Amino acid sequence: MKTLEKAEADALCTIVLLGYCQSKKKTPTFVYELKSKEDYSKVKSIFNGLGVQITIQEALPKTENAVIIAETSRTAYYGSNKKIISDIENRLNRSLEKLTEDNLFGAYIGGRSTIAAIELIGSSIIQQYRPRYRAVDSDIEDRYSKAIKNTRGVSGILRENYIPQIDKVKIRLELEPFEPEENSGVRPGFQDQYLPGHLFKSIHGMVASMILFAFVDDKNAFNFELAYSRGTTKVASCFPCCAFMTANGVPPSATHLGRGDNWNLPDPNLRNVTYLKKPWVEKINEWYQMGMKVLADKRKTTAWHDMGFSGSDVHEVFLEALTFEGPFTQKVIDTTFEEQKVSGG
Repeated sequence: MKTLEKAEADALCTIVLLGYCQSKKKTPTFVYELKSKEDYSKVKSIFNGLGVQITIQEALPKTENAVIIAETSRTAYYGSNKKIISDIENRLNRSLEKLTEDNLFGAYIGGRSTIAAIELIGSSIIQQYRPRYRAVDSDIEDRYSKAIKNTRGVSGILRENYIPQIDKVKIRLELEPFEPEENSGVRPGFQDQYLPGHLFKSIHGMVASMILFAFVDDKNAFNFELAYSRGTTKVASCFPCCAFMTANGVPPSATHLGRGDNWNLPDPNLRNVTYLKKPWVEKINEWYQMGMKVLADKRKTTAWHDMGFSGSDVHEVFLEALTFEGPFTQKVIDTTFEEQKVSGG
């Protein structure tokens, strides 16, 4: 297989997204901010031309809905802890006034709600690793520094505003739930120093919460994310999170087609990761095959088709494709669909 570059990465992300949309019995809906409506409309038009239908709608403002829910049959509403979760969100957002600089874009804080307690997992966990499919760009060090700054900023504010109990419900705080296995090739998170030749993975709060509590037997419990900071305005899961949640039977309450930069999972040897990763791998491969069929039926090819990929680990290539940063809308718009060449005799 050739070295993965941006054009091929964007095309692969588009193919997986196409397959996901095609697989849905009900037309999938993606929410947008008003400033992004034009790009979402372009994606809808592109997909429609390929025979795949999607619905787009403006996202609710954060003031009306600040929580993303991993939906189960019992989470039509937030449950008995709705008021407390909203109170936590309000307390955290008021703390922004203390900051001299608010650049915590994409700050989603993971958590889990039960009747007796609310667990807060923290913002994205950042870990470095060596790539297998792509070269490392010169700007990754700067991107890593910004990601660490965001994560540390959110973690610091969580510590400063931590309250152990609200209305008889315990509030627990876990900021570093995962440590890589020795000799795994993954470096521990929260390292200030960038390691040359490495990419970095961002383990989102929702994903961390799902993994941490995978075997906690409480049918009334549910995982959630809080949208935190003035830079975070879309209260919806990114597509990579949506894919992971859907594969594990708890789809998000809303999904956007913005950024899912560097999305990834913890070291597979860590607790509960393998259990939740398996259905995700199966779904990514299934959606990839469906997306490729959509293009084949329309006799279209992309830059990805020229990669010479023939392996069974497309899910791993997909993860590295997500390190080419940018909104999913732009990945789709930037993907060129060529007419399939017909071999003549």
